[in-house]
Amino acid sequence: MSLFKGNNSLGARDLFITRAVYDGFALTNLKKVNEPTIETLQIKDFRKDEKILYGRVDTANNPIQPRSTYLKAFPSNQKHRALDFVVAAFEDMKKKFERHVAQGYIQMDAPTLTSLEVAQGFVNPTAEYRSHVGRLESDFKFFVNNKSRIDKITDFDSFLTVFMEYVELTNPGNPITRSMFLLTNQTTPLTSGLVFDIYKADAGDDAPKIENFYKQRNFEYFKNLAFQYGFVLDKHMPWRLIADINSPAMTKYIQKALDTDSANGYSMLNIYFSETYSSDIPSLANLLLSLYNSVARRRPYERKPQAAATVSSFSGKSKTQPCKKVKIVRREMTNIRELQSKYPSSLWLGLYTKIRNFETGLLYNQDSTESIISNAIDLENRLDIPTAMRYIISKFDNVEHHNGSFFHDTVRLEMAEDPTATEAKVSEKVQRSVQASNFVVY
Repeated sequence: MSLFKGNNSLGARDLFITRAVYDGFALTNLKKVNEPTIETLQIKDFRKDEKILYGRVDTANNPIQPRSTYLKAFPSNQKHRALDFVVAAFEDMKKKFERHVAQGYIQMDAPTLTSLEVAQGFVNPTAEYRSHVGRLESDFKFFVNNKSRIDKITDFDSFLTVFMEYVELTNPGNPITRSMFLLTNQTTPLTSGLVFDIYKADAGDDAPKIENFYKQRNFEYFKNLAFQYGFVLDKHMPWRLIADINSPAMTKYIQKALDTDSANGYSMLNIYFSETYSSDIPSLANLLLSLYNSVARRRPYERKPQAAATVSSFSGKSKTQPCKKVKIVRREMTNIRELQSKYPSSLWLGLYTKIRNFETGLLYNQDSTESIISNAIDLENRLDIPTAMRYIISKFDNVEHHNGSFFHDTVRLEMAEDPTATEAKVSEKVQRSVQASNFVVY
């Protein structure tokens, strides 16, 4: 009877137990693995430690995305793309696999891994964020209409107050900025260009992973072959290949792509990827413009009854008669040029900082937040906006606060002896520690 019964239809308790079984025992189906094992050289757990953000942050933990210039279609499947050196490594791996098929090394009656074909490649992070923004807009419309907050919106200024109320009530867990979105599980590692799949299956169902991959003779061969060409496999999706940019095998492909023997994984990141924070404020401005105009378009004006004092014919005293007057509130639509001319960069830096504070869950207190904003504005005045943005990013983009990070797990282990410790207390301790580590004298 299989140990591996985990699937997403289970209740929370059963799912936790079955996932723990998979984490500890999945790799015991491999040769020479006889005890609970989290990772091997060829297979890594990309839901643990800082690997959860592999390919999505640079060495300074800044969110990044690949430059389209370096994306290339797989010659064996033109529908899918990855970074050029990743494609080159896989195509060479595929040729060797096919030679071994011809030589009879591969078990051809197996359920999987009888051929190597790309089933899913690069996913555009901009398109992913655009889809997220669409969901966010729908959610915000519901928030405004069903909570009777639309009456508070008379112009763009009052709209911002309502929007920040929405951000505070729905975060963390509802990323607003593109940089934060790319750091959450609401997007896919496939946006890095370093990752691709050679099979399509339900990653939420554990049993088929074991039966169709880990227990198959071809899988032993496959994981070793992938490792020879600079790839590691995702423990939870054994059909997923991830380019290990620090491996000697992958470094050779990076050097060939860049035509220099001095290239490595670090230099590749600086060339192939761009930091996302530079476009965060323009993206935020466009989002807010769209949300406000959708309100102004649907409800261009409002008739608001106003109480008025009158004098009764039967009394010398005045009394209030509701609905005596009606005030017309007109919501004028605006455009990006008007926003740029009316609102200085200091407003956008302040908004951005406050939103990042909520969406990351770091929740600096008001004094600390205002200090960050003041310093950022000072940097923008003395130098430029990119410098101010880098400063703000440095206060929030610390991967240690992400659930699943090594630091998060260490704190959880340290607090395990405390019978009153809860997951909320673990998160609070992580939060305070990361705030302290982000403190820089300005």
